[in-house]
Amino acid sequence: MNRILIWSSVFMISLLLRFPGDICGQKFPNDFSSPLEIPISLSGSFAELRSNHFHSGWDIQTQEKEGLKVMSIADGYVSRVKVSAKGYGNAIYITHPQHHLVSVYGHLSQFKNSLADEVYRLQYEKQSFELDVTFEPNQFHVVRGGEIGKSGNSGSSGGPHLHFEIRNQFTEKTIDPSLFGFKVEDISRPLIEFMSFIPKGSFDNVQRLDFHFAGESFGREDTLYEVPDTFGVALQVKDFVLDANHPTGVKQIITLLDGNIISELLLDSLDFNQTKDVNAHVFYPEWSAQKANVHRCYKLPNAPQYPFIYLEKDGWVHIKDTMVHAITCLATDFSGNATCVFAFIKKKKDERTQSTPVDIISWERGGLLKTEDWALTIPPNALYEDTPLNLQYRMKRRVEDGQFKVDSLLFSITPPSAFAHKIYLSNASKYWRDMPDSIKAKMGLVKLNEEGSWLGWSKEQDGIGVSKSGQYFLLEDTDAPKVVLIDREKGSLLVMDNLSGIKRYNALTKDNIWIMLRYDQKTNMLYWDTKKTTALKAYVLKIQLEDFAGNKTEVTIPIQ
Repeated sequence: MNRILIWSSVFMISLLLRFPGDICGQKFPNDFSSPLEIPISLSGSFAELRSNHFHSGWDIQTQEKEGLKVMSIADGYVSRVKVSAKGYGNAIYITHPQHHLVSVYGHLSQFKNSLADEVYRLQYEKQSFELDVTFEPNQFHVVRGGEIGKSGNSGSSGGPHLHFEIRNQFTEKTIDPSLFGFKVEDISRPLIEFMSFIPKGSFDNVQRLDFHFAGESFGREDTLYEVPDTFGVALQVKDFVLDANHPTGVKQIITLLDGNIISELLLDSLDFNQTKDVNAHVFYPEWSAQKANVHRCYKLPNAPQYPFIYLEKDGWVHIKDTMVHAITCLATDFSGNATCVFAFIKKKKDERTQSTPVDIISWERGGLLKTEDWALTIPPNALYEDTPLNLQYRMKRRVEDGQFKVDSLLFSITPPSAFAHKIYLSNASKYWRDMPDSIKAKMGLVKLNEEGSWLGWSKEQDGIGVSKSGQYFLLEDTDAPKVVLIDREKGSLLVMDNLSGIKRYNALTKDNIWIMLRYDQKTNMLYWDTKKTTALKAYVLKIQLEDFAGNKTEVTIPIQ
């Protein structure tokens, strides 16, 4: 009987598998050229789980070097260029009107010829290194296979690679590039490491079934798991692509109870308005502790439908009898490789509801947590589900911690949670109310052991917004940014800011002529435009820096 349940599940799954090249019957072209001259090897796949977002495209390896030729995948025109110290860095957007698609190429080291000249001209016209401009169809025409720039490591890239996307021209939703016929060597099945049963309304008593294998169909026939009457299934699964030394994401997960589908998620397309809701999709306690890729196979009450294309009772498993049942999960990657796991379950005989020591905050109504003068305000719909939040704080002395050499309040927001919208930490004391806004503006929270996590005070909310639980220092940033090293041969400055980080940067000659500074936030380096300073015979530059707490500095430095 048990094997009948399993094989009926596998048969049902085979009928539900999606085929490459279509989303809901929509067909895509399969004759695009490759964006690189070398074979495509991925270090990141579409919609894989990233910190605070789903990944919106492919990360294509560039042999750990910069300067490879990047080419347009089809005829079209450059419709947008974005230059930033963060995100995609130097990025080109090419519109392909014949297909109603846009291709995106990020982290470039340089743009090609006339486009590079126009970007440079616009940067000086707008007096800004950071740029986001659109172009008309007749300005920069490109052809299939034509070079548009060189690969690089600009923006928030963790190493040289090409970030590549395909978007719908009208909705701007990103689409899985695997649907367009690009050749990627991949024969590895997804690796399912464990399955978890998560009781509804409870943050404890999670059962975890370890598998630690990859294959066509495996299960745990020898074990019967006792479960609560209502629970959700979560699956720790990752995939490996040939030539990639770290895991990528999966494309599809189907979950069945006794051969009947209860949920199906399909990661074929992404809406940028929903990408942060990865925090509702992952099982956050595992994600925050180990960055484990644990997909929920059910939907939280305040989470969006995405990425599910089918849900029966929001994907929750309901057991009403004392019989043995079969849970089956199948995960596939973008190449169609699949792994199936199953387990047998039975409802617990005596199920008692355990009380929790902290208040449950309703996701619909929100709430307020108070402790002496401090309060945590949770607006309605800020949580993904009813959550037992707790707020505590204590003084953290400088001798106890090496991250910051100052005395500070250390706030703890528990349990591990991520929020749909910000919740706000505020102070109701007379001392805080009488504090000038100019001083409050220099106050912020910094997450323990997480550099670059400054969260500043909001005048509108009269508090500091937090998107995740955890431990936070409350600090005051009164130190202005500094220039700590000048390299005249490279035309560079090393700049430092101890807390909130560099927000604005500027350079002027002694005649107040603006000189562009290129900022690399990964290395805290500013590079001045040596071509311009040489042409102007500039011997000194006036450097202006400002951090996110509003602290400013201005220094004059010799550059020749």
